[in-house]
Amino acid sequence: MFSYKQSLHDSRLSPLFMLIACSITAACSRTEAPRTEEPIPVASVAQALGLDAAELEPSVDPTPPAGDLAGELAHFTTLEACVKEHAAMDPLVGDALRSIGYDTFLRDTCRLLEAAKSKNADRCGTIDASALRDRCTAYVAIVAGNPDACPWLVPGDHARGREPTCVAAAARDPRLCAGTEHSDRVACEAMATRSDKPCATLPDPMRAECQREAIRWRGVITDPVKTDAIAAPEVRLEITTTDGSAAPLVVSTIADLERGLVLVQDGLGDHFSLGAAHEMDLGLKMALPGAGPHVSLSATLVKDPPVEARLDRLEVGFANGPALSCPSLHCDVRLTVKKLERARAGLVSLTLEAGGAGEPGSQRVNGTVTTFVRDVVRQGVRALGGGVMKVLP
Repeated sequence: MFSYKQSLHDSRLSPLFMLIACSITAACSRTEAPRTEEPIPVASVAQALGLDAAELEPSVDPTPPAGDLAGELAHFTTLEACVKEHAAMDPLVGDALRSIGYDTFLRDTCRLLEAAKSKNADRCGTIDASALRDRCTAYVAIVAGNPDACPWLVPGDHARGREPTCVAAAARDPRLCAGTEHSDRVACEAMATRSDKPCATLPDPMRAECQREAIRWRGVITDPVKTDAIAAPEVRLEITTTDGSAAPLVVSTIADLERGLVLVQDGLGDHFSLGAAHEMDLGLKMALPGAGPHVSLSATLVKDPPVEARLDRLEVGFANGPALSCPSLHCDVRLTVKKLERARAGLVSLTLEAGGAGEPGSQRVNGTVTTFVRDVVRQGVRALGGGVMKVLP
């Protein structure tokens, strides 16, 4: 939804840039496992190469003026009046829009104001471009202060939750910005807190985009914001082998753990996942060569905690080692939910004990996980007969 252009300061650098940076700083090694490091400043690379830093920065369009969204909403009268007022666009821009076949661009843009002012997301449905349609839906959710109305992060996969920046802004809760991608987090906090001060830590052009969003929404997000601390995501899992054939390995991170989890409620229980399924989805029983430690799980809770949860899926693996996949005939597992607060920003605390049952050299994993609820998705359930249930969106 709110996507900010990446600069070379971001960790997702071009292969050529990374090659240059590695050769200059000796920051890369063929023998080391992948690790997370601070991005190498563009200025440092430019100085080493004797170049102007501006030559290594990507060229992007100037950031448009922030304007005053609250004032635009108050000024809006009708869709036709809005289109007429903004019709005097630059001829070159008009040529570009027509060359891509977007003849209703102005009308679709004005629908953002129409839908937001009426707080009716149905008016976004006729917008041609899906990205603009999602932004329109987010406009309505944020103006109405209704995070449940935010667009889905992945349409068709509601278990991934809603777009996190929209959720944080609509809930007036900057703490939920922890659920965004790392590169978008500062801009989300600036927007949700109505302050462009956090943007000062970002490089251009991300700083300018961040400041624009904070200023543009300042007059709309006027409610008091929540400032209480949420649980700091933390994981400590120790992986061992039943026969001691391998040294213990401590896992201190799970993919996406720092972004919290999505709690899906459907009347049959509370469902949640941590980490993404990797190698097992390919039908493999070994982790891929060079892969780092990998832990992912999905579970269902049918009673209030503290209680043992039903484990739907568990995958544990590391480079070149046998992978543990549960449930199976050769796996015993116990997942205990010590605490689960069923609300956004709520605390989640788990303990996990799992391993290969009686298999020589098989893995065991024991430890704890603490995180927070990023989003809550409520789905209906309808009985189809014969014990078959259908989950409704």
